[in-house]
Amino acid sequence: MTTLSTGQESKNAGDWAELYVLLNTLAHGKLYAADGNLNLIEEQFFPVISIEMQKVGHSRTPPIRIVYTINRNKKSINIESEGANKSISMAAFKYESKNFFEIISTRKGRSFQVPEIAPFLEQLHNPITKQSSSKKADIHIVIHDVMTGIESEVGFSIKSKHSSPSSLINASGQTLFQYKIVPNSDQDNSVQGNMAQAQLCLALFDPINNEIKVGPKERVNKLLDCDYSLSFNKIKSTYFQENLQIIDSSLDVFIADCLLVFMSKKVSSLVDVVKLVTKRNPCKFNATTEKRLFDFYEYKMKRLIVDAALGMQPKVPWNGKYDASGGYIVVKSSGAVVCYHLYNWNALQDYLYNNLKFETPVSTGKGSKKSFNYAQFYIENGLPHMDICLQLRFK
Repeated sequence: MTTLSTGQESKNAGDWAELYVLLNTLAHGKLYAADGNLNLIEEQFFPVISIEMQKVGHSRTPPIRIVYTINRNKKSINIESEGANKSISMAAFKYESKNFFEIISTRKGRSFQVPEIAPFLEQLHNPITKQSSSKKADIHIVIHDVMTGIESEVGFSIKSKHSSPSSLINASGQTLFQYKIVPNSDQDNSVQGNMAQAQLCLALFDPINNEIKVGPKERVNKLLDCDYSLSFNKIKSTYFQENLQIIDSSLDVFIADCLLVFMSKKVSSLVDVVKLVTKRNPCKFNATTEKRLFDFYEYKMKRLIVDAALGMQPKVPWNGKYDASGGYIVVKSSGAVVCYHLYNWNALQDYLYNNLKFETPVSTGKGSKKSFNYAQFYIENGLPHMDICLQLRFK
């Protein structure tokens, strides 16, 4: 759902950051590149030609186009919409963007208004800053392509470091991995005995009957302590399963084992989890050395997170094409705006890989959202199962 940016409506800090990127980019007329550690590279930048946004029209009419074009000779921004033209100096954009960032980086609350920016936004025709949730690109910018020498319009996804860390892959019913509950020892291996024992173990941590608040990790570890294993069966979402197969045919097995390591050990960093999974080698790869084996798994993880950042979503059938065809824009905690263009492919991979972690969304059992009600014992086709939910968040 699109939202008119007047400053009078409430948005979270991440949504306001998208508007800040518009103001800051027009103020500087360029997008600076960054290395894999988010350090701005002064001598490497992409000249910005123009940015196209929209504003909401009247009821039952399509959104209205707004084009902001940079005039470098006059150091101004030309604004065109509905046949009307006006010009605002780049210095004004620098002043407004600096003040705007100071407000959104200090204002408290999960959602807040910024009425101070309303007069300036009115001059900009109140651009829409929140794009459709089905798209990865938050802003489309025409840049001078330094590789080809031509101008091209590309989409960028925007993330902000100045507010609460955002997620890359959100937890939902689409990201549930299903595991069979399997006994390890020579206990009663009948279907009935297996179900009864597993249910008894998990009952000790039943949030409905126990006053102690118990999280999904505790429930998984209680089951493992009772001499049971979790054997990956499938991803419950057909779309997500198919999307992972497009990326890599063994990616589902790999990510399923990452979730088991994360849930059973005190580790969450993406890098650390991949290192531990490499030692387990769930995909049974052959490699000359352990370092070479690690290369296999590291590459597969980088493919997943880059594809998730630029186009792939678990709930939508994906054909391998990127919506955020330009790359990633990051708002640093200092207010600096840096860009990971697809030309800087290695830096983009390293940034994502080094700054993500696995996370456990809320799973309280009865009364919780169905999609998050995971790490619970249940029966399917007469056999005991448990689901684990995938969520990746920036550190």
